[in-house]
Amino acid sequence: ASCGRAQVLACAGCGRPNGVRSGRGGSAAALRRRTLACQVAARYSRLVPSRPRSHAPKPTADSLALRERMLDVASELFASKSFAGTTTEEIATAVGELRGTVYYHFETKEAILEGIQGRLTTELNDRLTEARSEGGSPAERVERMLDAFIDLAFTRPSDFATSLEDLKYLSGPARKRAEGRADAI
Repeated sequence: ASCGRAQVLACAGCGRPNGVRSGRGGSAAALRRRTLACQVAARYSRLVPSRPRSHAPKPTADSLALRERMLDVASELFASKSFAGTTTEEIATAVGELRGTVYYHFETKEAILEGIQGRLTTELNDRLTEARSEGGSPAERVERMLDAFIDLAFTRPSDFATSLEDLKYLSGPARKRAEGRADAI
């Protein structure tokens, strides 16, 4: 004897409530459809586990090249118009991509600026380390280090201009990271 209220039936596959109600409107066919859907979903989730963004697949060579192109274009725009005067839409248009693509590679415009500054300090650090490690007298090593610095300044003039002029636009944590990279050199 039933009290007349509908009950939510459980999935035969996993035992979780599946939204199909017994009584009015509930049918065995609907229960079978929901159960089958649950079983397919469970099988699929075992084959293809969901991945949080932090565990995204490694970027491809094309993706890294696009990211570098975005940094190059953003650096040119920041050097000519300033960080504040440049929008992510302008960066995307100059690269020939949609704005969402820029945000896929960089969470914020500030992250783009940090990427430019990080790329410059990493390359400068590599060049200075190489110049230091070649041996010779201290004067020769200093001369090679200055040559490496000047060569990089002429190779990436917009990166230098952006890093020196627009560093003030970085917020607290990003600014501390940028200053830490610069101090490490």
